[in-house]
Amino acid sequence: MPVITFRVPGLMDSVEDGKTGILVDFGDFKAMGKAASRVARDRGEWERLSKGAVERAKAYGWDVCCAEFKGILGSVRRRSG
Repeated sequence: MPVITFRVPGLMDSVEDGKTGILVDFGDFKAMGKAASRVARDRGEWERLSKGAVERAKAYGWDVCCAEFKGILGSVRRRSG
């Protein structure tokens, strides 16, 4: 499901504007409403953003996180001897 949210720290890191969702200026409820309306009416846009969101979410799956953490632990272990 695509995300429509404000352009604020944290959310700007997780939502890729135009790829996984839509970012609008903070407090611009009119822009948020327009974006939500556009995505709700345009099935192709909804599907494109949804596909992008699913692909981005795969980068944060447990397998990926565990592999990265294992790499960090190995690095710490090598440094500590």
